[in-house]
Amino acid sequence: ALNCYDISADGMPLITANGWRSVFSCLQNKESAIRVVDLRFRSIDKGGLSVLANTLAGNSTVEKLDLSYNPQIPATVWQSFFACFGHPNIALEDVNLCGNNITDKEMAHMAQSLRVNNGRLETLDLGDISSVTNAGWAHFSRVLCDKSSVTTIFSSNHTLRSLGDQDIIPADLNALLQLNQNGKQNNVSRDKILWYYFQNGKANIQKLAGMKSNILHHAIAWICRNGTGHTLLYQFFRNTPSLVAHIYIANTSGIKRKRV
Repeated sequence: ALNCYDISADGMPLITANGWRSVFSCLQNKESAIRVVDLRFRSIDKGGLSVLANTLAGNSTVEKLDLSYNPQIPATVWQSFFACFGHPNIALEDVNLCGNNITDKEMAHMAQSLRVNNGRLETLDLGDISSVTNAGWAHFSRVLCDKSSVTTIFSSNHTLRSLGDQDIIPADLNALLQLNQNGKQNNVSRDKILWYYFQNGKANIQKLAGMKSNILHHAIAWICRNGTGHTLLYQFFRNTPSLVAHIYIANTSGIKRKRV
């Protein structure tokens, strides 16, 4: 079965929107086994990209999409294209968007789509996009780790591992991408909660002291599943000796001691 659909530019004429509908019709076939779609240097335009977005929203096989170097795509249609990333059945794991004049506004739309559906996409290659500022990168930092609460960190994106050229990506975002490479999503979410909610948010760790004793030991067991957690708890108990006494009293209350 055909699993790679290569229609990158090689002397082919420009394709109209109706032409793209015909080109992408095979992707709408339920029997389709196509996993890679190559559209490099294809001069795809507004109509073509809209057709592709609608097609991908109903496709569950395409895992890799190369849309690099299609600068004819106007900024006004990227938002509707990125919306297809949020479709629950989309299978995309690797998308190449190099050379497409991506700006801060497009970064915001991309990030929002990953906030809706954050379970599959691992690589989003943006290339050397000098037009993106720190404000644009910050959209992805918030998607990868929303530090508002434990719940929002847990619900953040733990799948995206690469945004392309590391040299132009801010250090804090690179650190989050590195964390996402550490294995299963549950382990990554735990690391982020420890680093960004407790360890880097010193005041937040005091919330452990307010937990009921029958809940606290579960929280401690969860935190101690990796080395970061051990270090964190050591620092915490060292700086909060009153909590050690609280746990001891709670665990020994009601116990009758024998006289020696």
